[in-house]
Amino acid sequence: MKIIFNRFVRALSCQAPIKAVEAAAAIKMKKIFIIAGMLCLISKAKAQTVDSNYQYQNIDKSEIEALYSYYTQDGKHSAVTGGQGTEELNVQAVSLKAKHYLTQKFDLNWKAGVDVITSASTDKIDYVLTSASRVDRRIFADLNFSIHAKNKSLVTFGTGVSAESDYLSVPVRLNYRSQETTNGSQWNLSLDAAFDDLRWGRFNPDFYSPVRLVYPIELRSTDWFKNYRRQSYNLMSSYSILLSKKSQLAFFAGMSLQEGLLSTPFHRIYLTNGNTVIEKLPSQRIKIPLAVQMNSFISSQFILKQNLGLYKDNFDIHAISLEEELSWKANRNMYLSIFSRAYAQTASIYFKEKGEHHANDSFYTSDRDLSKFTSLNTGLELFIHPLSAGKINMIKGIGFRAAYYKRSDGLWAINGSLLVKL
Repeated sequence: MKIIFNRFVRALSCQAPIKAVEAAAAIKMKKIFIIAGMLCLISKAKAQTVDSNYQYQNIDKSEIEALYSYYTQDGKHSAVTGGQGTEELNVQAVSLKAKHYLTQKFDLNWKAGVDVITSASTDKIDYVLTSASRVDRRIFADLNFSIHAKNKSLVTFGTGVSAESDYLSVPVRLNYRSQETTNGSQWNLSLDAAFDDLRWGRFNPDFYSPVRLVYPIELRSTDWFKNYRRQSYNLMSSYSILLSKKSQLAFFAGMSLQEGLLSTPFHRIYLTNGNTVIEKLPSQRIKIPLAVQMNSFISSQFILKQNLGLYKDNFDIHAISLEEELSWKANRNMYLSIFSRAYAQTASIYFKEKGEHHANDSFYTSDRDLSKFTSLNTGLELFIHPLSAGKINMIKGIGFRAAYYKRSDGLWAINGSLLVKL
């Protein structure tokens, strides 16, 4: 349930981007598309950047999941070029995830992968210029250790690393899941933190170490920011209860605190006087997400999931989301789900269109992630269990997922993923 809520926070919070690619919302939306969206059934599990929606019974001593995802988008409001310009982007992601049941009391989980990112405007921000379409990459690894207590509660702690040419993040996390009571109620509490370094140079053969922040090429004569670090702290809780044999209700609440360099150094801002500066945002951001989820068994073959989410932060963004998902279990070997998620948010007090910011403004951004917009994400998912069984057949399941995303500012995206469980 922790992972479900984490997904909701990231999907709803609309953070400013941290990657050296041209579209501010790209990687966040990729994560949203690969999985069910804001919230999914408790009976499914999700991984992080290119996750799946699946959770499996503890039958084998080891469970392995291999995932491939392809994401493409386009639009005309790139924050890299001040709110106008191409948002063309392509991402191919590959990851491998494994869960090992060491004993009845201890579990070990790890995940590793790589994203290959092709952006039409990365050349406008990177120190390495090659062509009109640059390639960047992200590598990541996570390790989690779980302890099952005698009262059937669960404690999980872990860490990991995620690195790009201009970004390094080290997360730490702690999660507690209570014992399920006789009426089916259960508490979940999680605390995680991430420590980020936004300097460029890690993948450059001349350095292979962090060197400096990345600024637009025409603005590199000025050292715009002294701080190159960011810290994020997230406290999240959830409570679920069985209302009947056919329905489950869950509540989610949390708070996130970000401190440090929250501006994206390579986002240009065009002022009313014709000058160009770097995006500037406050050094602290507080986010409060809330959600309620209802899962209902319509019949032995159909499950309806309904999710309502609310969000606000001290950037004066207020948001609401509504998700509907209908799953059909065709037989013991196959299920099909269709889903749709509608989202709307108000604009941040720091957002203005290109050329509308004044030189005396304390803060300014033209990143459309912080603007007023509505969006719709819809798609389908198919999961198949092999007809044959036994030790000879190593494939325990194959999943397909496809989604289409459309935003009111013209941004659109398509994502497809393939998951194989061994």
